[in-house]
Amino acid sequence: GGFNWPGWDLFENPTPDTIETFHNSFYDRAQSAGWYPVIGSTFPRFRDYYVQGNSPNSTPKSWWNITVPSFNGDTIAISIDAARESGADVLQAVTWNDWQEGTNFEPSAEEGYTQLLRLQEHILGWVDEDSMRNAVLAYNDLKASEWQQCDRVSPDHKLDCGTKE
Repeated sequence: GGFNWPGWDLFENPTPDTIETFHNSFYDRAQSAGWYPVIGSTFPRFRDYYVQGNSPNSTPKSWWNITVPSFNGDTIAISIDAARESGADVLQAVTWNDWQEGTNFEPSAEEGYTQLLRLQEHILGWVDEDSMRNAVLAYNDLKASEWQQCDRVSPDHKLDCGTKE
């Protein structure tokens, strides 16, 4: 089988067109090679963290100082469409909470549910932010006793992990 990870050939000059070419090239290679399963990827953006994170021996070095913007949601949409059109066996959301690389889908104070809502729209064909918010709030209430106090502060009342403005 094969897995489609945000790749090196995507990073030189990222545009919506190069993102589409990146994904389609992967699926073309997978079909030609007869891979099974074919695991596609979708990600909201990519921000290199390796230099900032002081990882001088990290590889590949071609990732260093590279950014793939979200292009207002097109980065996700292009990857989902390519997976759907190619008949990928699985599509992985890369990743739930990789904040350093900016590939996070997890709700955040900065973006709210934006990335999850984009996935919901592509999967279901519609968006229901209230249901998503209620599910997250119910989960947070269930887990609250296990988390630090700063996790219970609403985003509009904290600056960084519970620090009030």
